[in-house]
Amino acid sequence: LKAHANGAVQSAVCHGLDFSEMICRLVAALAAKPARLRGDGELFREDRRRLSDICPEDAEPSLNTCLWVAQGVNWLARVDNELRAGELDALLTLDRVGRHRILYDWLLSADKEGCSRRLLRGLLEELKPGTWYRTVDVVRNAMAMRAEDEQPVLKCSGGHWHYVSPGASSHSEKALIRAFEETLLWLGIVDHGDDDGDGVVRVTELGVCLLTCTGEAEYANKLPPRKAEIVVQPNFDIVVSTQDMDPLLTVPLDQFADRVSTGLATVYRMSKDSFTRAVQEGHDAGAFVSYLLAHNRGKGLPSNVMTTLEDWRGGMKRVRLRTIQIIESDDPLVMADLLHRKRFKKFLSGIDPQTVATYAKIPRAELARQLEKDGFVVD
Repeated sequence: LKAHANGAVQSAVCHGLDFSEMICRLVAALAAKPARLRGDGELFREDRRRLSDICPEDAEPSLNTCLWVAQGVNWLARVDNELRAGELDALLTLDRVGRHRILYDWLLSADKEGCSRRLLRGLLEELKPGTWYRTVDVVRNAMAMRAEDEQPVLKCSGGHWHYVSPGASSHSEKALIRAFEETLLWLGIVDHGDDDGDGVVRVTELGVCLLTCTGEAEYANKLPPRKAEIVVQPNFDIVVSTQDMDPLLTVPLDQFADRVSTGLATVYRMSKDSFTRAVQEGHDAGAFVSYLLAHNRGKGLPSNVMTTLEDWRGGMKRVRLRTIQIIESDDPLVMADLLHRKRFKKFLSGIDPQTVATYAKIPRAELARQLEKDGFVVD
């Protein structure tokens, strides 16, 4: 396969690990606050606008594509009328390349017509990583390789029967072109470029790692390190370096604080209202304080912040709502008779000894049956 050598390549598009990074940010946002779904399965406008700030709807890949992939790898799930994040513990143990490989494995296994890992590995033997080739030439070469590997099938055309390759069709070629322009580009396996209107493509270092299952650790070591540090300030602001922080580690901050600005650094502000709201939603206040202590730069927290957090935790007014089932009678003698019968005593507990009692540890239908058997009339 001849390398492209006509002039300098312009408008190179390189994604690298951006695809998995984007999806991790969406998962983090939904872990902090699930998105509501309408009856037709679409997001409510407010939630779509919130997620569009992370992944614009008109971008490639689009917001819908990223959500579809995240659900495909079980990082997100639809629960009733909400889109929620799954358990993040296992995901947090993976490095950036490990997360990216999960997307790579799922997308290429889901792409039945476009390309397969076997085809790409064979194509990798023809392509020199980092060298530009005309996209048309690469696709044609891949089609020829596929035709050699596939078992010919007997097909009737124009009244004559002859053997053809199942992949030798314009539909298969278009699917392969689409895979190069979308799936493989999003995954960072290839880069795209343009040279005076001539589309070109090259295999990346990341692509070689994913296709050959080698060199992933070395590639990961070349990536900028993540410090996983936050800065908790005495005024209850929390500053996070957007580039250096794993997006999944910001989930507790989005749960217990309000995001007030985003840029090279993201600023969160804690307040009693945001803290109380998180606890009301079922989040663990103790785990959040431990998170701040573990990730704050220099360890420890400003004394006023630590004291206030303990005050907020200790001052929570907790109540429990429970549902009870009652049995009533307008006649106090009937209720007294019922409460003293041996077979019902273990199920009943008087609230108002005259007319009302609660029952438990027995289904309603079974209690009604036993009452009627003893001659009571159940309304």
